[in-house]
Amino acid sequence: ALVEIIVSHLLEVEMRFSNKAALVTGSSEGIGKNIALNLLKEGASVTICGHEQSALDKTYQEFVNISDKSKVNKVLGNLTKTEDITKLLESHMEFFNRLDLLVNNAGV
Repeated sequence: ALVEIIVSHLLEVEMRFSNKAALVTGSSEGIGKNIALNLLKEGASVTICGHEQSALDKTYQEFVNISDKSKVNKVLGNLTKTEDITKLLESHMEFFNRLDLLVNNAGV
């Protein structure tokens, strides 16, 4: 019985962001990547973004390998440009139709 309680609790904790959509800026590498990865592991759908295509593609593939394509959106952009910020928000909303969590991690 104790094992069942512990497993049940771990499953609840692991999925505490289930049915949530998160946008994490600066998430193709470093701290932002780890934040997005943990949100994904805890059940969230995530939009990742960065300004380097190769790093963004690598992170996207890592995330899709542990989840699926319906839970991961990627956007290439430079968040010092207004049009790229608009593109990021529009892409996130088109992909997930909701924004529950915003992690502003971009170093701009």
